[in-house]
Amino acid sequence: MARDPLLDIVILIHDHADWADLCVRSVEHFTKNPYRLILVDMASQEQVTKDWLDDCEDRGHTVVRLPDNRSFSHGVNAGVEVGSAKFICVLNDDAIVTEGWDGALMQEASAKHVGLVGSRVIGSAAGHMGNPALVGKPPYLVFVSVCLRRNVWDAVGALDEQTFDGFSSEDLDYSWRVLKAGYELKVAERSIVMHAGSRTLAKTMAVGGDALAAQQAMHRNNEKYNARLLDKWGKDWVTEHAKLEPKVLVMSYHPNEWTRVEFMDALNGLKKAGGFPYVHGTTMRAAIHIARQTACDFALDNGFDYLLQLDDDATFPPDVLRRLLAHNKPVVTALAYQRKPPHWPCVFEVGDDGMLGRPLEGIEHTGLRKVDVSGYHCSLLNTRVIKTMREGLKNPDGTERVKGTRQYFGGFENKVGEDFAFSLNLKKYEIPLYCDTELISGHIGSSIVVDEAYKRSYEAQVRR
Repeated sequence: MARDPLLDIVILIHDHADWADLCVRSVEHFTKNPYRLILVDMASQEQVTKDWLDDCEDRGHTVVRLPDNRSFSHGVNAGVEVGSAKFICVLNDDAIVTEGWDGALMQEASAKHVGLVGSRVIGSAAGHMGNPALVGKPPYLVFVSVCLRRNVWDAVGALDEQTFDGFSSEDLDYSWRVLKAGYELKVAERSIVMHAGSRTLAKTMAVGGDALAAQQAMHRNNEKYNARLLDKWGKDWVTEHAKLEPKVLVMSYHPNEWTRVEFMDALNGLKKAGGFPYVHGTTMRAAIHIARQTACDFALDNGFDYLLQLDDDATFPPDVLRRLLAHNKPVVTALAYQRKPPHWPCVFEVGDDGMLGRPLEGIEHTGLRKVDVSGYHCSLLNTRVIKTMREGLKNPDGTERVKGTRQYFGGFENKVGEDFAFSLNLKKYEIPLYCDTELISGHIGSSIVVDEAYKRSYEAQVRR
């Protein structure tokens, strides 16, 4: 429609003009940035659809007419090829856009590290686009409504028409190609699109109006192309990148055989509010550095993606896991204060001598902070961190340099605490450590230290 469009919007059409018209009308009404609408006719057979496409052309939209309904990949590639705008959007013909959808997509897609952005989808959609409860970076996006810069398209290449010569799995394949090219995937929360869900494909497969036969045919179709996806990417990649929810081990450390009632109440609250499952384990009467190292090895060796560590006297909100996961950092801790005077925050600088420097006072409620040293009273780490450290403990021939317990958190001979030893190991492997200063983890018991206000109150009493 626009002479110098900022956005090329590609929509594939194969009959079903009623839904397609709703889609196009919503684009015409709600798209505020200069755009070109490219309708790719995938060999429509119904006269009503042909007439409707002629009408769209009369309204100034571009219509690309293909001789056959070959594949989704072929149709998208043909549509993108006739465009020239900085941004490309692929939109399903049974999706309805809403106010601000285009600006929100392009804003997120403008970041150089972002390769592909999806809309928040209401209705039928898989993965992070259809489920706002999922946290972290999406492992893939579905092409209900996605946007990317043309220079990303040029770098990654067109959709794979040879492997995906039908209508399934090509969007996962392209998402992973974007990831492999070094870009990130993202969902634009303010770009809202409503989606009916595979209306055109379902109609095509509904032979004789048999809905059950259509479902069975679509299932066989998806299985066929999922198998091709597996052949192309391998089992390990597909297993890792088709997973929507992280596998989390929640580990608590108890010096005695009994568990505090308050702690278990909080743990139950975590399970109710977490939004996804986790496994809980405990250690009893073990030296803390041994207990933490054992938990790390168990988490890595049993396929967990994250390890949430909670001391037995930790207080935490029920959404602690979700909040820590949302940062998508290798290691992130909640801000805790020392139980005993002088109640320093348990985050420190490393001094010039390589030992503990000053505590970072006054950082509460200053957002996510990169720190040198932190306590692990309430912390979340990605198990890839443990994998990196474990590899670092090996000799060139693959044998382990340290016999027995791996010393991620130091050993019995250490003159420093296990928290400091682990933080120094992170520094050694150039793994950044973060503290969420908005998330305060206190202590259960008579000496509860929750925040900086308590610390100031204590210091005021001491000065009297």
